[in-house]
Parts: sequence; structure tokens; C-alpha cells
Amino acid sequence: MIRSDAIFRKLLNWLGLSLCCWVFPAMASEKPVVIASIRPLAMIVEAIAADDFRVETLLPSSRSPHDYALRLSDRKRLLEADLVVWVGPTLEYQLQKLLAVGSNPLPSLQLDSISGLSWPAAEGEASAHHHGAHSHTERDPHIWLNPENAVLMARSIAKRLA
Repeated sequence: MIRSDAIFRKLLNWLGLSLCCWVFPAMASEKPVVIASIRPLAMIVEAIAADDFRVETLLPSSRSPHDYALRLSDRKRLLEADLVVWVGPTLEYQLQKLLAVGSNPLPSLQLDSISGLSWPAAEGEASAHHHGAHSHTERDPHIWLNPENAVLMARSIAKRLA
């Protein structure tokens, strides 16, 4: 009996060590997750992050960020992300509350707060378009359309990922 107990313990130890050797390297090799709110931002992040990060896009390309209703699965992804890159409340007002949860805000980079951005000219009051709870009359939030802004955003993203 004593001999079979010793063999059983050795077998359990060996299985435990084998499991550790298999699980821990897999955990260590998992890349940090960066979620970009929209595809144009994801493309900028992907160009900078290369293979060091896993970059995901929150909104499907077929959906507008102006009126997108977050699903529970979207909220879960955001809460689990290592960084969320978004334009800001001028475009994605629905993310504002979620990213600023209590005293522990989610790690995020708000791109419309970068100094030196060139804002696209607003079309004016008469032709302003309205989206839900906000409208674009003062600033057009489509800042990624300007190549100079894309460079500024890329620098901010690179600094944050470093």
C-alpha cells in the first residue's frame, strides 16, 4: 500500500508540473488587447502596434459611431481591454460614461483632446446634422480624415503603447 501511495503522489506531482509547463507559457505569451472604437483608429493602432498587441475594433464597419448602442458583449470587451482608443464624446458619447467608471476609469486614450489637432470645418448651423443627444455644429469630430491629425494621433498612440 505504501508503495502505491508514493507512486500515486509522484504521478500527481508530475501531472501538476506538466500542467504548469503548459499553462503558464500560454498565459505569458498572451498579447495585451487594444480596442479601437472605430476601424480608422484601429488601422492607425495596428500600424504602430505591429505584432506586440492584439488590436480589435469595437464597432462593426457597417455601423455608425454616432448612434451605436453598446451591447453587453461590447461592454465586457471594453472592461477586459488593456487600452481603449477612441475619438471622444464628440463622436462616441455612449462610451463616455463607461470609460469613466467611478474612481477607477478604464485605461483609455481620448484622441480629440490631443493638442494641435486641425478640426474639419463645420458645415454651419443650417446644414448641421444631428445624432441622438448631440450635434456637430461647432466641431466636426471626424478628425482622422486629416493626414496631419493622423500623424498626431499616431504619435500619441505610440507614446501610450510604449
